[in-house]
Formats: sequence, C-alpha cells, structure tokens
Amino acid sequence: MSDPASDLPPLLAGIAEVAGEASALAVARAHGGTRVTVPVRAEGSNWLTAIVGTAAARVLIDRLGGGTRIDIPLGPEGRVVGSRRQLEQQFDALVAEGISGTAIARILGVTDRTVRNKKRARRARDAAVVDSGQRDLFR
Repeated sequence: MSDPASDLPPLLAGIAEVAGEASALAVARAHGGTRVTVPVRAEGSNWLTAIVGTAAARVLIDRLGGGTRIDIPLGPEGRVVGSRRQLEQQFDALVAEGISGTAIARILGVTDRTVRNKKRARRARDAAVVDSGQRDLFR
C-alpha cells in the first residue's frame, strides 16, 4: 500500500510530513496555485498557523524560511475542467472584468504562474501586431 503523501507534490509532501496529510491538503485548498509569503513567526494570526497549528508552523517556517515567497501547488483537487477554448474564453472574460491574477487562478483552477505567463504572452502577441495597412488574408 502506497503512502498517500508520496503522491503529493514535494512541497505538500513536506507539509504532510510535519503536519499530516489533512493539513497539506488544507494548505492546497486554501492557497493552491498562488504565491504566498511564509510567515516570519508561528505565533499570532497568520495563514500558516491557522491551517497547520503553531507547533507545525514553527517547523515549517524553519524549513521554508520565514519571509520567503513560495508557490503553493494546486494539489490533487486542482483540475482544469472543459475544453481549451472554453478556458480561453473564461480567461478573456475575467481579464476584461479586471479580476486579479490570483482570483483568476483560483476561479479557473490554474496557478498564478499560468495566469502571469498567459498575460505576458498576450501582451507580447498584441505588441507584435503591426498595422501594415494590408488587409488580413484570413478574414
């Protein structure tokens, strides 16, 4: 029988090792696909302590480095549903509404990095479009 934590991405597996699989999955549900800053201290109220508890947060802060920015993996529950075209249409609509990159990532079930890369690629594509005065051959 395989260890369920071994099926997790390395960061979540490390959290599971310290705080248990349920805590690792809770971190993925709460912040999966986003970039977060590791709290500097376990004491007080912060996102990590709220999810894994003070003792586990201390160990994780020591391992990850307090103040470090990390990308939390989506974990097993992050899935892109539907066709690529449908996802592109949803992405376009959310960007047009002015929704933040982090919110777009959470809504679509993708990572912040995916959203940043997609926005960057679109800006580059839009900048490359040069009006030469010629008609588009494919319209």
